[in-house]
Amino acid sequence: MAENPLADLRDRLAFPPFADCPSEDDLDERYISVDGEIATHQRHWCFLGEIIDYIAIGRLTLDVRDVSGKLVRASFYDEDKGMRYVRGGGLKKGYTLALLYPWQHYFLDQSCGFRMETSEDVKIIPCSLKELMSANDKLQRGLPVAPCWTPGCEKTEDLRTCSKCHKAKYCGKEHQTQEWKAGHRQECKAFVELEWFLTRDWSTFDGGSEWSFPA
Repeated sequence: MAENPLADLRDRLAFPPFADCPSEDDLDERYISVDGEIATHQRHWCFLGEIIDYIAIGRLTLDVRDVSGKLVRASFYDEDKGMRYVRGGGLKKGYTLALLYPWQHYFLDQSCGFRMETSEDVKIIPCSLKELMSANDKLQRGLPVAPCWTPGCEKTEDLRTCSKCHKAKYCGKEHQTQEWKAGHRQECKAFVELEWFLTRDWSTFDGGSEWSFPA
């Protein structure tokens, strides 16, 4: 990742809470441009919500909490109804749902949430929303080149970099292992997951095609 991230998870246009996501019943000019009868995206956007609960009867339905604290229903209507996450073990309470190009949708029971129809637009991140935001904030402030990341250690020379996230720096194996157990294990995951989100320009829709998450 570049020293200065292109994006910030606290950008509410790029990463809106549920209330700020466009509705299926309205052409939101923040996200959609209309020329005659043709509507096109103006920019990219993504919803992030921490999984609080879920039910998998026929289809997978998630209850997720967004950055504003609102609880939102998100139901899978893609080819396998989201059941791949149940079968594959990649679904846990406390993980975070990332949904590209989300639209507020009214279900038959008049509740409002997300109807997820395209599997490439969905990613379940093995980190809490709090962990992602904390890692994001560290990257926005800029990471120190030195000293060693272990609290109380002031060593600045011959530092080794974490081989997974390429962010954390340690003076040796002992401190690296100590910090891994103390909390870098989860922060490391968050740094790695953020790479895809923070190295992109969400403000323009160049190229004429939507993004999709890697398989």
